[in-house]
Amino acid sequence: MDIDRLTQALNILLTRVPAHWLRDSHTKPSLRPVNKQAKIPFYRSLFDTTTFERAYLAMYPSYGGNEARLAYKYLHDSMALSDNKDHGLFWLIRRVARHFLKIEGHEILCRHELLIPWRETVRYIGQSTLMCALAAHKDLERRNHRVCNFSPYAKSDNLRLRQLLAMGMAENHFHLKGSAPAFLVSWVCLMNRVIDRAGDFNRKEMKHCMCPERAVAPGNNGDLRDWVTRAAYIRYWLWNKLQSAPNSALPPSEKTEAFLGSIVKHLALPNFSILNLQHRINTLRVMNNPRSLDYTCDTTRDIGPYAAIAGEHTFQYLMFKAIYSDDDRVRPYLDLYYLYLLIAFSFRMELVQANKTVGFDNFHKYQNRKEIFVERFPAYSEAFLGMAYATNLGNKAVKSFEARVTPGTTVQKLHRAFNILHRIIEARQPGAPHISPSSNRMRTFARQVEQLAQSQSWRPVRQPRANPLDERVFHVLHFIKEEDQIDWRKPFARLACMARPRHYRLRVVKLEKMAEAITSWRHGCSREAANVYGIDACSQEIHCRPEVFAPAFRRLRQDMHYPWYWGGTKIRPTPPVLHISYHVGEDFLDIVDGLRAIDESILYLELTHGDRLGHALALGVDARDWYNFKGDSVILRKQDLLDNLMWFYHKICEYGIVADKLLRELSGRFSMLFHEIYSQKISVANTPATIDTYYGAWKLRGDHPIHYAHPTRVTNALLLTAKRCNILPGHKFDLLRRQTVVRELIHRYHYNALAKERGEQITTFKINSDYVSAVKKLQQRMQETIAREGIAIETNPTSNYLIGTFGAYDKHPIIRFYDRSLTDSPSPQQLFVSINTDDQGVFDTDLESEYAIMASALEQAKDENGKFIYKPANIYAWIDDVRAMGMLQSFKNIETSL
Repeated sequence: MDIDRLTQALNILLTRVPAHWLRDSHTKPSLRPVNKQAKIPFYRSLFDTTTFERAYLAMYPSYGGNEARLAYKYLHDSMALSDNKDHGLFWLIRRVARHFLKIEGHEILCRHELLIPWRETVRYIGQSTLMCALAAHKDLERRNHRVCNFSPYAKSDNLRLRQLLAMGMAENHFHLKGSAPAFLVSWVCLMNRVIDRAGDFNRKEMKHCMCPERAVAPGNNGDLRDWVTRAAYIRYWLWNKLQSAPNSALPPSEKTEAFLGSIVKHLALPNFSILNLQHRINTLRVMNNPRSLDYTCDTTRDIGPYAAIAGEHTFQYLMFKAIYSDDDRVRPYLDLYYLYLLIAFSFRMELVQANKTVGFDNFHKYQNRKEIFVERFPAYSEAFLGMAYATNLGNKAVKSFEARVTPGTTVQKLHRAFNILHRIIEARQPGAPHISPSSNRMRTFARQVEQLAQSQSWRPVRQPRANPLDERVFHVLHFIKEEDQIDWRKPFARLACMARPRHYRLRVVKLEKMAEAITSWRHGCSREAANVYGIDACSQEIHCRPEVFAPAFRRLRQDMHYPWYWGGTKIRPTPPVLHISYHVGEDFLDIVDGLRAIDESILYLELTHGDRLGHALALGVDARDWYNFKGDSVILRKQDLLDNLMWFYHKICEYGIVADKLLRELSGRFSMLFHEIYSQKISVANTPATIDTYYGAWKLRGDHPIHYAHPTRVTNALLLTAKRCNILPGHKFDLLRRQTVVRELIHRYHYNALAKERGEQITTFKINSDYVSAVKKLQQRMQETIAREGIAIETNPTSNYLIGTFGAYDKHPIIRFYDRSLTDSPSPQQLFVSINTDDQGVFDTDLESEYAIMASALEQAKDENGKFIYKPANIYAWIDDVRAMGMLQSFKNIETSL
């Protein structure tokens, strides 16, 4: 049986067929038992040939109409040959699940050799439904009943790999709020809190439809809200059917099929409203446990790290059990369950990155939605954060766990936020008694923290301790990058540009305040501050360069603290030296632009041994493939192109790359563009502005721009008295600052309104073969430099695969960065790399899965002759090397070892 055709059909039937057909089929009281109705339900008929063909061609454009019709016939023929053909769609779900998954003991595992196609199969629908279907089928065979507290991510069944990873892994790139299973927690919240949801769906972050081809056709946001409300009622109805009378909470008037059909179609009747539905759901939850997050199970019991989503797993598990056992309680309503799945997966595609659009901007739209549907409900919001921690704390193989959080702008906000985070960790770590963050104890502590925030004193209050904090966990403060947005239509825009440097709002209004608050907070030597080991800058890097963060990062790294002693006894923990990680080279408009950003982060932030670069894809992507993907043309702002031309020119010269013709082309285009942006010729003291003096001015962009507000007034005395963190140290930089033409150039870069406005104009740049060849050589030379300087690189396979352009896991840049164990002739540059998850909730993954998917991809990689490229022994040696390097990269491991 061709499983590829069946997985294609499954994705079409669960994500592309029109959901309104199932909705409209219930406008009349036609929900009779299956064997009494003439009309075949949709879950068995699987729609019709025309509908299937239309959806098939939209989803798989490389096929034609004949192939689509044959695929539909093949699906029906396969179903007819099965022993459970009456199960229709639900047979197909089980068939696909059995192909990829297996159950060993209580674990649901994925067959290692099928990890890559498994991830593609569940890209749109997630893993949970197929896992529930398989668990239900197997438990029926074994007459078992399962507690559905399993992970939503299927682990690999490769024992060799799992034993290797059990030696210890480090999670070095983990954004806390992006790492909870956002869809599942949000869905549970929506199914239990159905009223007052219009504001959530009408948020500006939800305006854009990420997957227009979904089953629930995109209209206005109210449409999606109505569909989700239908799903909540369907779930409530089916759950009562599963529980059966006399425990059913359905009043007699609501047990009629006519009532059900009208609700599904219209969402309203004279004697029913959404408020009624909320009351009924609340009643079910009170009968279970008033503090439970879901009415389908008691989530307050100690049932593991995935308790918050166990209710949804329980509901689907019991539905599949009822389906596969031909339970008459639900048989007449299976089209309703089909509709429920269509709605759930359509909503999921708006929260979990499922579309095939590349680039950070696409991901950014997804990650901005992650908390919209839970943030107004404290219990669900706390569960959201708690699950982000618990997914790693529940894995004993994770020995170091770095969670990244955004700092507040005041000491009080920092202290309050980290106290709450530490309490959540203590309540969620293995072996801890279950203490809900919403319990009386936590509410009492929250009031203490609130009083502290409003008082003048920010000294820590005495805290109730549930357990010692898990030593594996520590935090990194990550600052958010922002574009410098200027509305040139405003009357005083140019005047403001002359008075303020680039990114004034981010530099002065936010970063400087944050740096001041963090410094004061660390001086207090609280245990929370002592558990912060690093700083980072994340989010959209295009149009927000490393120069913006340079003074603040240098200040925070130089901030030193000494332990507090009393009578020879250390009475306060000492905050560690802050190491730096910096997101860079992940998304770029030209590879040269990404390489320049990497170089700027190393230069301006003074990165060295122990520091890390996040992603750095520009350093390792195949340049020829990337430029082919972009059509050998890039589009960007004139200021960025000018800087790229200057930087590329000098790097070619510095590294001794032979490209005389290209150098002339770069220099000529630079001169033209420089004149366009800066209009008149700059010449001070008979020293003209050239590509060389412009390069000197570029090197000083890591200085605080306030020193160049009046370039002619910069004196030696100012250089001597300026705070070291505000300017780059070193004699070579002092020499540049003494050049008047260099100071004039950097002054105009920051304070010349006309230059800023012209630099914002868009231009295109054609790429030729000489340019590509020089880029490839420059990538290699920069890799060698970074390797010698001991700067590490954090890679995130699934994140990079979905955001980047390389299209296959076995082409991930990590293989170019480090291949010593993989091949018999490794490259001369071997970088210090690690594997991490990034935003595992958005990308539907976890740390163990990231290692497993890279191992599986390497095992399946073949050359042009169809031969396997890598030997299994080499692959596992490479995995072990990367795992060990990840442990060495841990900021906390570095400090504790020293």
